[in-house]
Amino acid sequence: MITAGVLAAREWPRPVRRVSPSRYAAWGECWLRQLWEACWKPPLLPVAPAARLGTVVHAVLEAAGKKEVEATEVEACWEQCLLRVENSIAENWVERCLQPLRLSVPDFEVRRLRAVRRAKEVARCALERGPRAGATVGTGTELWVQSADELVGGNIDLVQERPEGLVLSDFKTGLIREPNSTASDVKPEYQVQLQLYAALYASSFNQWPVRLELVPLSGSPVPVPFDKDECVALLGRASALVRQVNERLETALAAGCGPADFQSLATPSPSTCRYCLFRPACPAYASARGAHDTRCWPHDVFGELQTCRTLGNGRLALAVTDGARPEASWVRGIDPDPERHPALLHLSAGCRVALSNVRLSASTLSYSELMSTTIYVVTL
Repeated sequence: MITAGVLAAREWPRPVRRVSPSRYAAWGECWLRQLWEACWKPPLLPVAPAARLGTVVHAVLEAAGKKEVEATEVEACWEQCLLRVENSIAENWVERCLQPLRLSVPDFEVRRLRAVRRAKEVARCALERGPRAGATVGTGTELWVQSADELVGGNIDLVQERPEGLVLSDFKTGLIREPNSTASDVKPEYQVQLQLYAALYASSFNQWPVRLELVPLSGSPVPVPFDKDECVALLGRASALVRQVNERLETALAAGCGPADFQSLATPSPSTCRYCLFRPACPAYASARGAHDTRCWPHDVFGELQTCRTLGNGRLALAVTDGARPEASWVRGIDPDPERHPALLHLSAGCRVALSNVRLSASTLSYSELMSTTIYVVTL
């Protein structure tokens, strides 16, 4: 049985059954992160609030596309989907800090209005397509496609038969281009995702789309250019990746699992680890950040707890030494409620702790709590 706030064991990755187009680009950053995402549920750190809200948006768009709701029912559907996601968040101590999403997502209302407006458009278009969405084979909402070897597969948000031919659409709740970018190209990972979907569609239905497009919550769809031969080659590389990863896992399992095996699967870097929700358990991350200036890495504090003090305002301050420096790092302003930080029930001087997602102060040895701060007592 897993104890909340105590990190007592690492999940050993299991063989990969399939890679999805939406995750393929991320495999190039770190294998171990993707393997843990596939088997370690829930993650060790909270998901970004905007990502949780994105789940709500996609659920509403899917319901509209499948004619489960009419345009006049979209706002009620939004509230139902939001409640379902927030109930799920409430069941996980790691993510309770995200509630309510209307407060943890800064532009919540803007996203809600855009999502509702887009969902109403989708519902009206679905009604115009006839009595049953997806009546034509190979069209519809959340259409499953996969490669012949079944190693690559996923759901396309929407496939429509238009006068010019088949159009594959993927809805995006966030930025389609990199922030502050003046280039006309969309994010590379989105291009790869759509190109894989095109190849998978051809593999599943023996025909190619004439257009790929990304559909933002606001504005016109953005076309994604593609070449059939390049798409086929990309699909071949994705299948080869699954085989390669599984071969590495089999070799590691045959040799016996240990810390070295974990590190061989990881590719730690500041940019990759910043968004990893499993880094408190990653030995490669701890080793890599310990050998460099940690200011460019995620703001985490790992080490041995020296003391836990109660401040004048009732909050806590924890002093932690990492062995690399004689001085302790202080994390102040910690919420003393065990419902917020279950690890507080297991703290004792000399225990190993991991405090992730803390705010760095002017001093490199001084931190404070954030909404997403997560604390573990580490016994593995």
